[in-house]
Amino acid sequence: MDPELIADFLNEAQDLVDAANGDITALEAHPEDKELLNRMFRAFHTVKGGAGFIGIHAIVDLCHKAEDLLSEVRCGNLALDDAGIDAVARALMQTEQMLGQLAQGADIEPAPEEILQALHAARYPDGESGSEDINEDDFEALLDQLYGEGGAPGVSPAAPVAVEETPAPAPAPQVSDAAKTDKNPTEATAKKGATPAEAPVRVDAKRLDQLMDLVGELVLVRNRLKAQPEGLDEVARRAVAELDHVTGALQRSVMAVRMQPVGRLFSRIPRQVRELARSLGKKVEVVLEGESAELDKHMLDALSDPLVHLVRNSLDHGIEKAAERQAAGKPESGTLTVSARQAGDHIEIDLIDDGKGIDPEVVKKVAVARGVITADAAAAMDTETAQGLIFAAGFSTREAVSDVSGRGVGMDVVNSRIVELGGSVSLQSEVGQGTRIRLRLPLTLAVLPSLMVRVADRVFALPLAEVRELSSLNVEQVEQVGHRWQLPLEKNVLPLRFMRGWMAGDESTHPGLIVQTFVEQQPWGLVVDSVIGREDIVVRPLAKHLRHIPGYSGATVTGRGEVALVLDPQSLIRAGAYRRVAA
Repeated sequence: MDPELIADFLNEAQDLVDAANGDITALEAHPEDKELLNRMFRAFHTVKGGAGFIGIHAIVDLCHKAEDLLSEVRCGNLALDDAGIDAVARALMQTEQMLGQLAQGADIEPAPEEILQALHAARYPDGESGSEDINEDDFEALLDQLYGEGGAPGVSPAAPVAVEETPAPAPAPQVSDAAKTDKNPTEATAKKGATPAEAPVRVDAKRLDQLMDLVGELVLVRNRLKAQPEGLDEVARRAVAELDHVTGALQRSVMAVRMQPVGRLFSRIPRQVRELARSLGKKVEVVLEGESAELDKHMLDALSDPLVHLVRNSLDHGIEKAAERQAAGKPESGTLTVSARQAGDHIEIDLIDDGKGIDPEVVKKVAVARGVITADAAAAMDTETAQGLIFAAGFSTREAVSDVSGRGVGMDVVNSRIVELGGSVSLQSEVGQGTRIRLRLPLTLAVLPSLMVRVADRVFALPLAEVRELSSLNVEQVEQVGHRWQLPLEKNVLPLRFMRGWMAGDESTHPGLIVQTFVEQQPWGLVVDSVIGREDIVVRPLAKHLRHIPGYSGATVTGRGEVALVLDPQSLIRAGAYRRVAA
């Protein structure tokens, strides 16, 4: 099979499946909604046509069965009950799995027989086998439904033709936005003042990556020129200013090409919640907000697994069963809200449930029992820090292992993955009321906004997503507790890590500025000598023999041509001891 043809099919089919994932929950609430039925039918119909064109018969057979069921419902011959919704949802999930197998070059196994039988049983609830053949009268009736009474494809030029209803042997490699709506593409194009030449063009992701890498190198050159204005005459300074403007515009344009709406990621959540809630015997409604917010494609792909972990955690540990909620004076159905919003050069994704919240005393008790913290540390721990222990490695309040959670992994994986992406995780929870988990991430990792700081004679970069606050340090107020330095605050204390001591291998204090960050939901202060300012950097990986050193996630070249290490506060603090860095 032609790889390019398969790639076109996969791109189009995945778009359809993503949209259908968002529709399946709405269809459960409104099974009589004709538009939802039509969209779901078209999704299976188009995927079937494309799969048939490239010879993927397993997908064709599955989509054909789902299409038959939805066709009966659209025609009014059948009401879509819970069994029908379940069958369609399982068929959709199986279709997505098959597409994943095709993308990986693996053999595509036929759909499990129980899924095919469920679709058949939903289509014939009274046990009638029916006939797959269609007679002339039925065919004419079908044409009337599709094209209007007396109409047929190509018969009357004046007859309105709904493009999405026209059977197609395969999805076109290039599909305009108009073709994804219920409008005639010619009419939609005319309204937008567009021309056929403006149709979208698919570009291989590797080419976009190469283009972004080149833009990153251009950004570094721009930074070096901007950092040396004293060596340039007036003409050169104007040229650098113009280069700065053009480079910024080019960077934004390339980023825009790589950006995709988070709705593609969010569309899978209702189906996941529906399946998990049913397996746990709970009632949960999903609210999605901010699906139009955009994120770099690579970031979007990397967020898939962490988001699954967070959804599972909310349903398993957070939202209560109906009887428990009613006893607490809550609606029997819980609510999980997933929202996204862009905040400058970052995006914030919130998962909010109205469940029982996180009891800090229970968390501390479990953490002590599992050896995560000592009893003395638990006694001195405040509520926020105790709740943040759910992100510690190996922590779980689940006593027994289940298919949903309780294997000692999950939230620590989420935290680690988000940190790897240059982001952070924060948590707010109130016992009996619910929990909010916020993911804060840069829009892209290609060019990382950073705070440039100086320690002794060296420059370091700290991702801005990790920075919470800057403040001056009064060394006389610093206290030493054991081997740790801390600064007393109004309500608690701020642990400090003196970066000059980290480099030199000692524990001495010194004046400077505090860059406040969060590590495992606890504030920490990194003491640096000075702050240079904000700079967009291109992160390069460290050499293999340096990657074992904690505290650093990569390196970059500053505008003045200096090599700067990129700090990783999470691993720096977790290391727990000062270590010398090789020059």
